[in-house]
Amino acid sequence: MKRTLAVVFLTLTVAALALAACGEPSPTPTTTPPVVIAPVPAVPATVMPEPVPAPTPVSTPRTTPAPVPVTTPTPAPVSTPTPEPTPVFTPAPPPPEADFEVRVSEAALQLPDSITFHMEGAGERPIEVIDVEFGTEHVFSCATSSYWTARTDFEQGEEVSVMWEWDMRRSGSMPPGALIWWRWRVVDDLGQEYRSPREETVFTDDRFEWQSHTDGNITYYWYAGGDDFGQRLAEGARDGLETLQLGKELVAPIKAFVYENSGDVQDAILFAQAWTGGVAFVGHNILLIAVNPDEFDEQLQGVIHELAHLLVEEVTFNCFGGLPTWLDEGLAVYAEGSLPGFQERALEQAIADDNLISLRSLNSSFPAADTGATLSYAQSYSLVNYLIATYGWPRMQQLLAVFSEGSTDESAIRQVYGWDYAELEAAWRESLGLE
Repeated sequence: MKRTLAVVFLTLTVAALALAACGEPSPTPTTTPPVVIAPVPAVPATVMPEPVPAPTPVSTPRTTPAPVPVTTPTPAPVSTPTPEPTPVFTPAPPPPEADFEVRVSEAALQLPDSITFHMEGAGERPIEVIDVEFGTEHVFSCATSSYWTARTDFEQGEEVSVMWEWDMRRSGSMPPGALIWWRWRVVDDLGQEYRSPREETVFTDDRFEWQSHTDGNITYYWYAGGDDFGQRLAEGARDGLETLQLGKELVAPIKAFVYENSGDVQDAILFAQAWTGGVAFVGHNILLIAVNPDEFDEQLQGVIHELAHLLVEEVTFNCFGGLPTWLDEGLAVYAEGSLPGFQERALEQAIADDNLISLRSLNSSFPAADTGATLSYAQSYSLVNYLIATYGWPRMQQLLAVFSEGSTDESAIRQVYGWDYAELEAAWRESLGLE
């Protein structure tokens, strides 16, 4: 019996040692199953077997895999591309200068119709092309420089004589006092070019002996009325222009040519209306106006009217658009102080007959007929007077500032007064007692 037990015990011991020696298999994703101990067969009660020690639990350590080294790649150097050099425009060299001498260069004025340019000269080579280049100076202009050029007809050769007429009946007239410049471009048979120095003249109305008087930036020219007439003009105009509160003083030089009658004014320019008694050339800051010395007090208002146009132009000048005619003319009439009697009567009659000209019709040029022009001026004054009396000069100054930015008519009215044209016209008509 003891022997049998010894054998059993030995067998169990060997099995335990074998399991301990073998250990668990290599770690896998699943859990290692527990060790199973076979049950020992039952022993009769008469025999007390020696106790069998419980098998020692085998602890299989979990193997933590070695961390995989992480390699941070070194960033590749960023190369800043070298910008391509900006191509430099190299203008073509000017053609060789022609050997040419200008012997005669002149401009003959025929106010108001034309200017005739005349040149005589000689060169070392036969001359094939002669152009006259000419232009005028503008006080207010959107162009940095501008001029006209005209190809002339002449007998080619080494010695040349050429004339060319600037016909203002096609281009529009220049006012008296405008500065005109010209020069000659000459090209010989080898393509060599010569340009003469620029010459200047003033477009002068030489029908009269003019006197002059300067007050601030305004120079008055007159031929009738005596030696002190210019001083009287300056004082009267200065007082009248104080009516306008535009927030800006005149600073650009102005030439004011004061004629004795409207016929003399109309003969000084082309395409004048039959009722024209004064006209302002805003680009040149030149005005022409009729003032009979015997009717000085009444006709001084015309001088103020035209000067007001130049002041308003200086305040609102831009390269996109001008004022509507009703606003420009209305401010000029307002500067006179009040409506002349004949204009006031025309306005009263139109109100009584409910026969006013529509506001949109007053946006463009006024009618050529005297009756229509009279009512147009009167209505323009009435509308401007309504805006100033109701909303004050600050709002009018704001309106002119908006126009100086190039705003359109209706947009400017809406921005400052909150109306479109129909609403503005309705409010103004209501102020006149009309529906």
